[in-house]
Amino acid sequence: MLPFNHRVCCQNPSNLQWNSKRIACVPAADVQESGNVPPIVSNAENSMPTQNDDSSHPLRTVLLCGLVLVILLGIGWWVFFKQPAALQIAQPPAVPGVNEALTDAGRLELWQDKERGVGLLENHKYASAIEPLSQLSAALPNDPLGPRDSVIALLLAMETNPATADAARAAVAELENVQPDAVATSILAAKVLAQSGDAAAAIGRLQQATQSSPQELTLWFELGQLQRDSPKPDVRRQATASFQRAFELAPDNLAVLWNLLQSQADSQQADVVETMRSARPLVEPIAPQATEAGVDLLREIDDALRAADVGRTDDLYQHAFIVANVIKAHPFARRDGLRASPHPLAYVLQDFTPEFYANWTKPQPAMDDPGDETRIVVNFAESPALPQLPLQAAVVDFVVADFDLDERSDLIVLLENRIEVYAGGTQAAPWTKICETPVPPGMQHLLTADLDEDVTVDATPETVRCHNTDLDVVVYGTSGAVIFENVLDSTTKLRSLVSIEQTQVFAQTKNISAAVLFDVDHDALLDLVLAGDAGIQVWQNRSGLKFQLLQTLGVDEETPLPQAMAAVDWDRDIDVDVIMAGEKSPAVEILRNHRHGRFSRESLGEEFSQVSPAVALAVLDADGNGSWDIVTAGTSGVTLIRTATLDAGVVREIGVTQISQTAADGVLVWDYDNDGRSDLLAWNRQGLEIFRGEGSGEFLLEEEIIETPLTEIRQCRVDDVNADGDLDLLIATSQGIAIYDNQGGNQNHWLNIRLLAEQEKGGASPDPGGRVNYHGIGSLLELRRGDQYIPQIVSGQVTHFGLGPQPQVERVRIVWANGFPQNIMAPEADAHICDQKLLLGSCPYLYTWNGEEFVFATDLCWAAPLGLKFADDVYAPSRAWEYLKVDGDQLQPRDGSYQLQVTEELWEAAYFDRISLIAIDHPADVDVFTNEKVGPASMAEHKIHTVRNPRSPVAAHDKRGHDLLSDLSVIDGHFAKPFEQRIKQGLVEDHYLELDLGDLSGAKQIMLYLTGWVYPTDTSLNIRLSRNDQLPSPQSPSLWVPDAEGTWQQTMPYTGFPGGKTKTIAINISDAFLTDDFRLRLATNMEFYWDAVFVTTDEPPAEIRTTELTLQSADLHYRGYSEIEHPTGYGPDRYLYGRLQKDFSWPPMRGHFTRYGDVSELLTATDDRMAIIGSGDEMTLKFALPPNAPPLGWKRDFVMHNVGWDKDANLNTAFGQDVAPLPFNAMSGYPYPDDERYPLTPANRAYLLKYQTRVQDWNQFWRVVPGISPR
Repeated sequence: MLPFNHRVCCQNPSNLQWNSKRIACVPAADVQESGNVPPIVSNAENSMPTQNDDSSHPLRTVLLCGLVLVILLGIGWWVFFKQPAALQIAQPPAVPGVNEALTDAGRLELWQDKERGVGLLENHKYASAIEPLSQLSAALPNDPLGPRDSVIALLLAMETNPATADAARAAVAELENVQPDAVATSILAAKVLAQSGDAAAAIGRLQQATQSSPQELTLWFELGQLQRDSPKPDVRRQATASFQRAFELAPDNLAVLWNLLQSQADSQQADVVETMRSARPLVEPIAPQATEAGVDLLREIDDALRAADVGRTDDLYQHAFIVANVIKAHPFARRDGLRASPHPLAYVLQDFTPEFYANWTKPQPAMDDPGDETRIVVNFAESPALPQLPLQAAVVDFVVADFDLDERSDLIVLLENRIEVYAGGTQAAPWTKICETPVPPGMQHLLTADLDEDVTVDATPETVRCHNTDLDVVVYGTSGAVIFENVLDSTTKLRSLVSIEQTQVFAQTKNISAAVLFDVDHDALLDLVLAGDAGIQVWQNRSGLKFQLLQTLGVDEETPLPQAMAAVDWDRDIDVDVIMAGEKSPAVEILRNHRHGRFSRESLGEEFSQVSPAVALAVLDADGNGSWDIVTAGTSGVTLIRTATLDAGVVREIGVTQISQTAADGVLVWDYDNDGRSDLLAWNRQGLEIFRGEGSGEFLLEEEIIETPLTEIRQCRVDDVNADGDLDLLIATSQGIAIYDNQGGNQNHWLNIRLLAEQEKGGASPDPGGRVNYHGIGSLLELRRGDQYIPQIVSGQVTHFGLGPQPQVERVRIVWANGFPQNIMAPEADAHICDQKLLLGSCPYLYTWNGEEFVFATDLCWAAPLGLKFADDVYAPSRAWEYLKVDGDQLQPRDGSYQLQVTEELWEAAYFDRISLIAIDHPADVDVFTNEKVGPASMAEHKIHTVRNPRSPVAAHDKRGHDLLSDLSVIDGHFAKPFEQRIKQGLVEDHYLELDLGDLSGAKQIMLYLTGWVYPTDTSLNIRLSRNDQLPSPQSPSLWVPDAEGTWQQTMPYTGFPGGKTKTIAINISDAFLTDDFRLRLATNMEFYWDAVFVTTDEPPAEIRTTELTLQSADLHYRGYSEIEHPTGYGPDRYLYGRLQKDFSWPPMRGHFTRYGDVSELLTATDDRMAIIGSGDEMTLKFALPPNAPPLGWKRDFVMHNVGWDKDANLNTAFGQDVAPLPFNAMSGYPYPDDERYPLTPANRAYLLKYQTRVQDWNQFWRVVPGISPR
């Protein structure tokens, strides 16, 4: 935002020329004569909107400038000198010596350089910002903006270009000439020194600063961090004193607390006892979440104090270390960390000193900028093409949606005692009532959404763009809430609303003031939050539209009932929260999502406390800074609360604006003119107001935009009723629903997106995957092009974007409600897009060098999932070790070694305790196989199987008699699919693969070899299936054979199965047969695809020679993501190593990963000291070649032996969003019980301090600059 009100315009706007994006008045003569005005970096579609103010008079303008200047100077002085350094985003104090000889043209050019440089800095383009900011430093050496912002740009550019270090040091020297004693100068100077490799000088600089500013928290905390990371033990010991001083200055800061605890424990200082006593009240608010993560924080502290009392110092320090590690992973600690150690961009100066503006008014936009191509004329008027809906009774509420799946807008109308549904109206066919149902008295509001995932495909595909599910209805008010199912009669094709009986507790909930639908528990079914006389209740959809109470939060005088709710991932931590507004203070609160069905009612912070009481709210990003803003409506009018999101869980209010002082009953967000900027609509009984958004957080009232405005307004909605690309206005009154056609909005381009949580595999028909609710309610859509960022939360069947005059869109990113990201690249403008969710598997990948390129070999750790649930409280077993075959033709020497790439390309963490490579030399006419089986250790015991004489079955078919033998004869990538009906991802109909092995009479040993892959369910799907009595749970393969009567009998209840991508398993079936009939069935309802089947009989083991190869090096680094290739048929996805996408693709996980660099010592022994890698990471492994080549007539294959685990970040996985708690080899299961814990031996503590130091950058995924609002 500009630091001054930009409605104060230049005195001669007729002489001004406009550049795009930056608000910059440029005298036309100067441009024509000199041609040297610095270019404004932007696209035309990102132009700042113009404004108009008919009340502006020259004298009034001057007075207003002076008044604003005086006020903001006072505020700026107070913020800069009185606030902690963490919040210094203020303007500098007056500095003498500004060049008084500057001409107006010269000032204008410098002002443009400032706007350009600061804008580039805030948009992460650090290298590009250096030039204009350096020019400011040279031209205005006594103004701190140029030197300080130059230092920041150079410092941040050093992260990717160390060559800027010298320039950064020079810029620091210039800054010290202007502001030698400022805290910001000391902090930035120390950061530059540390980043350029001179940590000792950085420590000295901060020590000097603490002497002159001993009360500054940031100085002590930054100093402590540098001292803690020093390689010198005596310097590291000094860190404790620095953190102790910081804790004295900020005794409620969790980031300072955990750093102090860790430092005291590491240096074994007795003062840790007092720190632990101080910690107990601080950690009480986060203790419940820590308990869910497997650590009882309060018990750890109590145990530490007891250990200190009896002199068990080793136990004391171990408990302190555990407490510190748990605290530092919590979002509150990360929030406090940004307060103690702000991001460098928090120190950016936004404007020059006041002297720069002496006798000169900086340029401001004219009201109606003819150069702004997004500005179009729009009017709303009744149209014959959109018939009105007169009614005999007053409308209480209504919703516009496609109720009957004909791709036209319908009206679901709540009247005093009933619901009526009207099918889409046109000039040729007015609104037609298609069903109605009575409701109890006192119902006041409607919600519509698909609550039962009943997929329907219309019989006329030429009119239907997508598969779809119909909308069910929730109605609520003083009589409680009622759930209605939308039922289609298969015979008559007529629809009806059928009330679904709920529990007695549900029925007793009355006087409901607010409600919202979203997927609370991430099981792909929408749940319900109600605010009523019983409190705020969270109701879980258990399938069949039956709801079960999960949690109740009480209400009282201090915490009254909210009047409005909106579901949104408020703090960008990949779970949906609820923003609430009420008529009592605090007017705006949050129902914070702690996952697993747990919420807490919290204040948004003291800075939000001044918001006026409200009866309605909406959530938007009014200024495009990647942080959600709130607009509220109430008796005091319409208010906008702007925010900045600094990190996951850290949201700050940065401005409150009174948009209108007219009392309002409701407010909604739309883009009526399709300019890509959010507009507002507010109303009360007497009328409505439409506000045009400027894209900067400002809104202008539009006058005379609607023809014959109505009174007695009950409700307003917007929808593209006539499907012409712009949003029409629908108004409910006491006489019916009036529809106003948007006339002109589609002069700008637009895009409608309909999300469908379907998946499509090979040639199969799309079907619901079951991992996200069908319409993606609660998902985030982010439209990006150039510097423009337009986010929206999916709240219905269709999400509408305005695009402005330029149709090009670079991409739309979907962050699905379960956290999975997906991109729509270069979508076509002026179109309806149906986008299906692409569902991915899990586990790290292995790539090998085949002599020409790295190729995908297999996936790893499939038998070792952490926190995977089969049901709510039932966890999958985890087997840490595996032995995987690597074909010799896929692994060839490269530069004198065998090179492997282990990558993590999905949303998970992988924990590798050991990786070894074994060369298997064997005769060329022998194939070797390992037992790549998911199953217990007793069944999956490692063994090298040698095969000389494989025997194919004589017949193979599925349960419908389809012949599958040709698909199973050889390992060739052509997979057999032995089922037809798919229920959910990973769950299919009961089916079997029947094999006739021929005559095996007399065979004493029969080995069955199966090559295939599995498309699995996941934690969320398993939980959902376990709750639904109508659906089966996944059943692992079992083996059946015929008895003497020909009846099929189960002889092996569990055979094990190939895990993940294509693998081969060996099953000893020697004792499986009951007769000389050697037929068998492999029965399951899991989603398996088979490539090859064969058996061996009485085959003696062939000679092999094994050599364990030496690990020469292991380098951990960031790589990115391979391109995914989706093959036709039924094979698994393939990954193209040579085609790379570098951008961070998945939301960050909490906790500490292994730092980049050499990790060899972590992989050579099974010792619980692991290389922990996250999304986008790669380990390059080099193994020494064996001393001898294989003998003549032999060949070489390999076995990769791993000890490790994999944790999926699925929101229902136990601790899925956290690296901790760490697994260890002796654990009995995961999560492990309270009496087990990761062994904190001295060696393991040293390992954690040395290696586990890296966190995933929140901004890598969200691309939001901490604490800064775009300009």
